[in-house]
Formats: sequence, structure tokens, C-alpha cells
Amino acid sequence: MDFAAFLLLNVVLFIRPMEFIPGLYGIPLYNIAFCLCALLSLPVLLSKGTVSAIAGHPVGLCVITVAFTGVLSNLIHGGLADAALTLDALIKVVLYYFLLVVVVRSPVRLKWFLASLVIDGCIVAALGVADYKGYFKVPGLVMIEEVRIVDGESFPFRRLCSTGIFSDPNDFGLFLAGCLTYSLYLAMDRSGSLLFRAFWILLPVPILLQALLLTYSRAGMLTLLIAIGISAVARWGKRTVLALLPALPLVLRMGGRQLDFSLSAGTGQARVAIWDIYVGLFTQNPLLGVGYDHCLDYAIQVAHNSYIHAFVELGFLGGTAFLGTFLMGLIALMRFRTLRHGRFDPRLARIWPFILAGVGSYAIGIISLSRCYVIPTYTTLGLVVAFERMALAGSRCEPMRFEPKFMVLLLATSLAFLMATFILVKRTANYY
Repeated sequence: MDFAAFLLLNVVLFIRPMEFIPGLYGIPLYNIAFCLCALLSLPVLLSKGTVSAIAGHPVGLCVITVAFTGVLSNLIHGGLADAALTLDALIKVVLYYFLLVVVVRSPVRLKWFLASLVIDGCIVAALGVADYKGYFKVPGLVMIEEVRIVDGESFPFRRLCSTGIFSDPNDFGLFLAGCLTYSLYLAMDRSGSLLFRAFWILLPVPILLQALLLTYSRAGMLTLLIAIGISAVARWGKRTVLALLPALPLVLRMGGRQLDFSLSAGTGQARVAIWDIYVGLFTQNPLLGVGYDHCLDYAIQVAHNSYIHAFVELGFLGGTAFLGTFLMGLIALMRFRTLRHGRFDPRLARIWPFILAGVGSYAIGIISLSRCYVIPTYTTLGLVVAFERMALAGSRCEPMRFEPKFMVLLLATSLAFLMATFILVKRTANYY
């Protein structure tokens, strides 16, 4: 029952039916689904050592630190009321992370959870595409209109958005890329029947890919390409790179706007300019930042880089913790690269390349997006720890623990990231 409740919670989170179905207007479905899931998961959550194991994992520690620094930064800058609002927002994110790790506790559940994410993605994609093409109007859904200038001529175009948290085409594109990655896993999982595997190619892929193309999102397309590359190398070895490289120039040439990643002009130069502003904000408030959700008090746009965004709003401690969530997550997953050699559950061995691809590509995708506190980010991170707990069940191997060497690694990585960002901005920003 707890698993069914958790799937329902994700439906409410990602699809948000209460925002476009008139009969559901005003009903707090999110709170109802969250409380139901928490209640049903309570026996497992409160079992001996569960909370401490999840909270003590390096990824969990970083997640909790992000929330703690968010509250602390607003307590110092905005007072008790502001800190209370921050606590309300971030505690839900942390609790969601804990629920995912507790509920998704078997390979079967993991597989069906990934399948549910793909289905959720198909629904929001279908809603968005139907509205975009004029088949019917989704209440409250507004498409983003932009203008592209080519050789001095203006070409207006619309970018696909969808319901709820996917009102931004770049955020939507990132989610679609993850759904496509997990759809490929379901299609390639040999444990399923041929008909079952064909379903995950023939239905979700066309819907998701069509939606991704209509977002015109560079971040989404880049995330998908990186995910395909990581999963291929993780599944078939490093030699796969040699097979993929010849196709890369052709893909880049055919991709148009979505595969134009230049930082010297257009939106690439706009990204660099906003990063320059945020680097300046960080140098002015390096310890605790400007406060959670307060960056727009100092800039006209969000940072469009989740790591810079976290450093500016949460300071060095919070920024290091957010950067550490993905660094520690990738280290945890790379410990299981021997899965291909049959040392662990074969079901997890088949999932591992795609979990690694999902986490690795998301970590790179958010370099151009501000996604520090949204649920999809912590869904991705929760999958890491849930996977590790399953993989180590009954094994003599110890779960990953936070050791002094990780503190040194985090500090070194944060300093290197800040230095690299400063150099990149100063060398590529062009204000003339």
C-alpha cells in the first residue's frame, strides 16, 4: 500500500490534475497524498536504524545540509517568518527524499517506479502537445513565445510547456530527457516479454521525443545525448565511445537550435552575463549567501546554473552541500560498476547503467538551469541511495559513509568549481 500511495503522490506532484481539472480546483491533493504516503510508510521509516542510515549517508547529509543552510540563511537575513516559510518548503523536499528511499526498496519496485515516471511524463507531454497544436486548451497552460534572429531576420516561435512545475520549457525538457532514458531501460530489459518491451519504445518514445523537440531546450537535448552516451558506455564498455563519436557531428548538424551550445553569442552569452552577476553576488555574501529564494531581489533572472544558484543563495556551505549531493551520488553509483560481472542481483545490474545515466546527465543538465530545490532533483538523488540499499542487501559490503576524505574532496571540488566558473565568466563575457 505504501508503494501505491507513493506512486499516487508522484502523479499529483508531476501532473498536478488539481490545476486544470475544474472538479479538483481547490482540493489540497498534494497534502492529502503526502500525508497518506507518510502514514503508510511510517512503520518502515521508524524501524530500527532506518532514519539514521538514510540521514547518515553522504548524499542524505548533503540534502539535509542544503535544507538547513536554506533556513539559516533566511533566519539571518529575513527573520523568523521568512525562515518558517523556508522550513515549510524545504522540509517537504527532504521528507519526499526520505519517502522515496524507504518505499522504493526492491528491484521490482524500482522498475515500476521508473515505469510510473515514464507514464507521468507521457501524460504531461501529451497534455502539452495537445495544447500546443490546438487540439484542446488546457486551463492555465501558457506557451513561451520567443524570437530567433538568423542572418538579420526574425523568426518567432513557441516553446512547449506543460502543467504544474513544467511551466518552463527548459525544466520540462530536462524531465522529458530523464523519462526517455528510463523508457529505453524498460525497452532493453530482457526480463520482460517482447510485447512489454516493444510497448516502451512504440508508445512513450514518440510522445516524449516530440515534446522534447517542441521545447527547443538545449539543456534537455544535451541531457538526453549525455544520458545515451553514459548508459551505452556503462552497459557495453568504453569501446562504445569509438562507435558513437562518428555520429556526433551529424547529430549536432541536424539538431538546429537545440544543439547549438555556443557561449559566444545568443542565449549562451546571456547565460554567461547572468553568471557574471551571480559570481559578484557570491563574493559579496560568501558565507551564508543572500538567502533561500531571494536571488531575484538582486538580479532580474535566476542564475540558470543550479550550482552557482546554490552558492549565491545558501553561501559556501550550502553551495558545497548541493554540489556534494551529485558528487557523492555519482561516487556511490560508481562503486557498483562491477555489477556487469554478476556480483549482485542481475535485475539491478540491468538497471545500473540507466540510473547512472540519469544521475550523471541530470548533474550536467542543471549547469544551465536553476533546479536546486525542485522535486525532480531529489527524485534523481533518492534513486541513488535506494539503489545502493537494494544492491547491498545481504552483502558483506558496507554502505557508503561520510569520511574525512569526502570532506576534503568536497572542499576541493567546490573551490575548483568556483575558480573555474570565475575564469570561464571573465574570459567569455562580452559586453561590447
